[in-house]
Amino acid sequence: MGFLETPGRQTTITENVAGQSEELARAISAPLLFFYVLGDVLGSGIYALIGVMAAQVGGAFWTSFVIGVAAAMLTGFAYAELITKYPHAAGAAMYTGRAFDN
Repeated sequence: MGFLETPGRQTTITENVAGQSEELARAISAPLLFFYVLGDVLGSGIYALIGVMAAQVGGAFWTSFVIGVAAAMLTGFAYAELITKYPHAAGAAMYTGRAFDN
């Protein structure tokens, strides 16, 4: 059953077969918070460079955004399919582990 085949599916899973909780631990340390903020600051640099890029390539700079949105949509649909197959709180780490039998 895939994401596109089951619109409106709502399932809550709190325990797996072994009886362990599927919820993520709600804990964040100071170093994790620092790296999270650092990633946000560095990631926002793209917004500062839009004007520079537009000045160099002219009106064609929208092409890069269209390609980026298409790639993001493909990634989003892939994650939507995976979350319907493995509805557990682990995200990409679990999907990668399952893909490589880890």
